[in-house]
Amino acid sequence: MERIQLYEAYSTLWSVFNSTERIQLYGAYSTLRSVFNSMERIQLYEAYSTLWSVFNSTERIQLYEAYSTLWSVFNSTERIQLYGAYSTLPSIFNSTERIQLYEAYSTLWSVFNSTERIQLYGAYSTLRSRFSSW
Repeated sequence: MERIQLYEAYSTLWSVFNSTERIQLYGAYSTLRSVFNSMERIQLYEAYSTLWSVFNSTERIQLYEAYSTLWSVFNSTERIQLYGAYSTLPSIFNSTERIQLYEAYSTLWSVFNSTERIQLYGAYSTLRSRFSSW
């Protein structure tokens, strides 16, 4: 495991995540002492509570400002439970089906399998308006 020495915080953070899995530490990077192993796990010293997710190839993402609007990330069967939308979602998809959400598809940033990441950020407000017509 590599040790990260942070001289002036984020600018000295060595990049380990690939381009789609960059760390968003909000204000906690100054206390980051972490090490990344081959599974890209994060161990934080006094900063863990501000980092909302630790990633490997199968772990779920809890995104800053998105987690509160997302009831569930997809498991191996790709079931979807969206905050405020679940009660009006007419079907649940099995592991071989892809999600088609009426006109909301363009705002859903990914089609998911059991290992893909979720990026919703601004999608919820659009999804909510689309679901209301059902």
